[in-house]
Amino acid sequence: MSTSLNVLGIIAIPGMMTGAILGDSSVEQATWLQMVIMFMISSCTALSSIVTTCLVLAVVVDNEHRVCSGHIDARAAGLSSASPST
Repeated sequence: MSTSLNVLGIIAIPGMMTGAILGDSSVEQATWLQMVIMFMISSCTALSSIVTTCLVLAVVVDNEHRVCSGHIDARAAGLSSASPST
């Protein structure tokens, strides 16, 4: 997600601003559009990171605030009981 924010300032934003100016829009309106789009993308990135972190904590941490390793990788229990194939 942060990679898309890095590319946003270099490629996407100047292209959108140029397109707005060539589309017979004022420079102020194109700049405002650029700021709104960048804010929307940044806020969506932040919101998705917060939601993902909360969901992972709800799954991984139990009621006594301990990390349950069995919830992190469900395959771990199956791998220890399986015999190695040759």
